[in-house]
Amino acid sequence: MTIPPPTPEVIWSRYADAIITAELEVRACRPSDLAQEIDVLRQLADALARGESSILTLLTKDAMHLCSADCAGVTLLEAAPGESVVFKLVATAGHFADAANRTSPVADTPCGMTLASGKPQLFRYPHRYFPVLSDIFPAATESLVVPIPGVNGPLGTLWVVSQRDTNHFDAEDRRILATLASVAGSALRVERTREELGLRAESAEHQVTLAHEAEVRTDSFIAMLSHELRNPLAPIDAALRTIERLSTGNTAALAATGVAQRQMRRLSRLVDDLLDTTRIRHGKLTVKKEHANLGTIVEDAVASVRADVMRLGQRLVVHQPDAPVMVFGDASRLTQVIANVLSNAVKYTPAERGITLNVEVAPRSDGSSNAVAPSTATITVVDEGVGINSSVLPHVFDLFKQSEDRHRQADGGLGIGLAVVKHLVERHDGTVTISSAGEGLGTTVRVTLPSVPVSVEASTTVASRVAPPTQILLVDDDADSAQALEMLLTLDGHEVRTAFSGPAALQVVQNFDPAVAFIDIGMPGMTGVDLLQHLRTRPNLRATKMIALTGASGTDTQAKLIAEGFTEVCTKPLSPERLYQIIIDDVGHEISKPDQ
Repeated sequence: MTIPPPTPEVIWSRYADAIITAELEVRACRPSDLAQEIDVLRQLADALARGESSILTLLTKDAMHLCSADCAGVTLLEAAPGESVVFKLVATAGHFADAANRTSPVADTPCGMTLASGKPQLFRYPHRYFPVLSDIFPAATESLVVPIPGVNGPLGTLWVVSQRDTNHFDAEDRRILATLASVAGSALRVERTREELGLRAESAEHQVTLAHEAEVRTDSFIAMLSHELRNPLAPIDAALRTIERLSTGNTAALAATGVAQRQMRRLSRLVDDLLDTTRIRHGKLTVKKEHANLGTIVEDAVASVRADVMRLGQRLVVHQPDAPVMVFGDASRLTQVIANVLSNAVKYTPAERGITLNVEVAPRSDGSSNAVAPSTATITVVDEGVGINSSVLPHVFDLFKQSEDRHRQADGGLGIGLAVVKHLVERHDGTVTISSAGEGLGTTVRVTLPSVPVSVEASTTVASRVAPPTQILLVDDDADSAQALEMLLTLDGHEVRTAFSGPAALQVVQNFDPAVAFIDIGMPGMTGVDLLQHLRTRPNLRATKMIALTGASGTDTQAKLIAEGFTEVCTKPLSPERLYQIIIDDVGHEISKPDQ
């Protein structure tokens, strides 16, 4: 749809007193509530995945709530009779709830001026300057308007209104609205794709093709959303670890960081599961198999839920064989499987009830007593929880499927964890089953995996290694991520320098010779690849290990970056554990790990 030409300068000057966008840069800005924002975006992604038609209404209500506004709305461009273009109010919340489907001209309106400028705008007392708003009551004190992006231009605007003299918007409100506007644009594109599917489907084959295209767009949106949600988690993790280290002996502070870390791990699991669903659908979920000790995998999974078990007063009993049990698989993925099963058990088991995890090794079918012969390992998790209705059991492994009764008793998540579990187990040539005698009678989950001869354990033992203090360069335009990791590494005794752009990094290395440099590939202006070429020309940096940080996880991307000259490629966000491992591998020292 063609947007009307920009408002002439004479009209802009007429409304100069109404436009106060510059005040957003000087007003005190409240801190971000990432947990609340992530929860809202998760619910919107869930609604989009289910194809709900009311997603714009949900989004409008979320905008009003997150920005503490009195009302909010979505206004879209629409062709009126006679080929003119008007604004149509398609979703509202608050005092404007009864104004749905109202139309207004594009010219001489806050929404029209925002689209003409191409960026968010803040207006004060808009009813005094724009006649189209003169009949609005109660009158607006401020109105913050952001464009909704589309493929070929803006689709409309998302706006919030304050009707109180004591409530003013800030830069954080602008950031939140811009994020929600992007979600709205994605939802509109998916919705319009579905509408086109219905209009253009002339045959069953054509309908299937278009439906697949819509599904791919949805998957792409979920993948994009997952990456965006993952990025804040790494700096939050690093910051919490730093606070924990600095709060030794402060019981209240340690308790508070413990709560934050538990919630962060929960968010991380939700985001990872969400991202894994798109990888599964596209066949891109990687499993890197090697010989691993199943006992260690189980211990890591139990550790991930131990804090929640203690907090709820539940009884978690773990039985493992005395002899080591080895499997050939991806240890991190198998830990994810068992942790997901345990997390569900904890989530749906009332306080002070029991959960049992039992590991057994079945003897060989031929009756052999050979200690190193392959056999089958079975991990069974039995809980005394709410159980599962028999009508739901056949569908527990389906994506986005939940029992309504279970959902009412706990935070049900997205209904994707068990689908990921099933896929990962099958990738390890195993099986997973779920049984329950009914509601209120608990649940049993049984995972079977092929085990391998115990004798391979000796070849997989690795020394505990930690890099001694060294020089590290962090280059990332995400200042929060870089600074959080800098604080954590500095506490470990490393000498760390940060730069938020390529040119800034070149200034840093004039007087600094890092042993390892972590470089973000997607920086604006001078990209990470450009920066690498400059760094490689400096004689003092020829031995520096150059690590690429990228949001793309495909093997093609990694191969290209290695060919460009990077030592290694890591997918963002970079967790503290992954950071430590890279430093260990690249610096190549083996010493005892310090207390963390």
